[in-house]
Amino acid sequence: MSETICARKKMLEKVISPTDFNTYSVCKFGVKQQKVSPIHFKQISRMIYQTKVLSQIDNSNTIKEESDFIGYTDLCLTLIDMCPSEITIWESIIKSIANFPQEMQKSLYKSISDKLAKFSEEEDSNMDYISFITELMYLESREFLERDLLQLVSDCSQLVLPSSFKDKIRSVPLIKSCARNTLLSCVSIEILNCLMLRAWESDALRKFVNAIYMCTRSKTCGSDMASFMSNFMNSRYGKVHGRMFFYEECVHALVKNLEGLSGELDDKRKGACIKAIVLEFQKLAKSGTAIQKQRMFLALVHHLDVYYKLMDLSFTCDKTLVTDCLHVLTVFNVQDFEEAKHLKEVFLPVLNCLRGLLQKISLGIRDIQCAVMDLLDIFSKTLFGQFLITFTLKSEGGLKLAPEILQMAIGSELPLQHLEAILTAHDNMNIRLNQWPNFKQNQYKALIRSLMVSCSLTEEPKHSELLSAATYIVQKS
Repeated sequence: MSETICARKKMLEKVISPTDFNTYSVCKFGVKQQKVSPIHFKQISRMIYQTKVLSQIDNSNTIKEESDFIGYTDLCLTLIDMCPSEITIWESIIKSIANFPQEMQKSLYKSISDKLAKFSEEEDSNMDYISFITELMYLESREFLERDLLQLVSDCSQLVLPSSFKDKIRSVPLIKSCARNTLLSCVSIEILNCLMLRAWESDALRKFVNAIYMCTRSKTCGSDMASFMSNFMNSRYGKVHGRMFFYEECVHALVKNLEGLSGELDDKRKGACIKAIVLEFQKLAKSGTAIQKQRMFLALVHHLDVYYKLMDLSFTCDKTLVTDCLHVLTVFNVQDFEEAKHLKEVFLPVLNCLRGLLQKISLGIRDIQCAVMDLLDIFSKTLFGQFLITFTLKSEGGLKLAPEILQMAIGSELPLQHLEAILTAHDNMNIRLNQWPNFKQNQYKALIRSLMVSCSLTEEPKHSELLSAATYIVQKS
């Protein structure tokens, strides 16, 4: 071992020794917090980081026994408890913990996590700073990332409305980290993809995955601290460019056009994107492998917002685009190309008929019944119901027939289910009431009020969520 390495090792041993109480040793046996100055933290962090350097330079002298880490663990725990504001110190601590035995890693990461949770509850806490420290841990420990992500899935499992999912997750440190760091976002999405394949029919999981994707889609930093952290991460860990990193090459063209529809485009460009998506579907249906089709359907879940934009657009687009809109909607809905083809053929005349009723002021329930009579026994009740509810909200005379249409759409007379259906459509269509005529706003609010009054009190978790959202709508000027 060279003299330099020997000197470093002696310095390191001096720092982590539980019997040495010099000013650099801030483990729990000795120095009070107020006696530790920033310069001491910087010197200690350098010593901590040298654990990794030493292990790389001289494998024969790497600490291997858990007992050899005891003093070092005390040092880290004390630094955690003091929570220095120096970012480089936290980076050194977390990087060095990655060299510990696995069980000790878990214990220390949990200590950091518990400490951060306490900080986040304080009114004057710096959430950007907390998010940054958490991000450092995620980069060193995928297990820690998986734990927090799965806990977030569990916390959201009882939610119903898309807006509730977004409100729940957008301020979570994990999501802020993913918004800044494309690599973490990619790992999170892949974990969720694995969950999706195990629970493909879970509507709540689909909404959660889409909410995660939408909340991490924007990489704009909202503060000087956030900008600094983003630059710091890019310089330390490298920058991954572009969201196509999430997807295999076979779906790049599809995702590009889905992303295009997520933005604000004129009618001509929207039409071009829709036709391009249909073309990609046809290519994959004809020559795509099972894995490629699977990746395509997973990508569609990430873009459920596009599905609802197309549902809205299918009623107002040029008639030459109706078939293409319906083609995309049916593939989104049933995840099977042959089934989607049959569904499109059945729905097309019904959609054209509903489009013809949009401007009818003297609309009657018989008009609706005649329009959809061929779909009353259709196997895809979800798509059928979504078309009817969208028509109710977009048409001139639909709201006055809302109770009857809702019963037809969801096959239930329960007011709570009607309220859930209408509020879900409200979220998905991104309705702006101030853009509606006053008479239509009043009709809509009257419908919501009547459903709220009719809802009997239940112990369902979604009950309070729906009533809270409904109250906000009826009270909004």
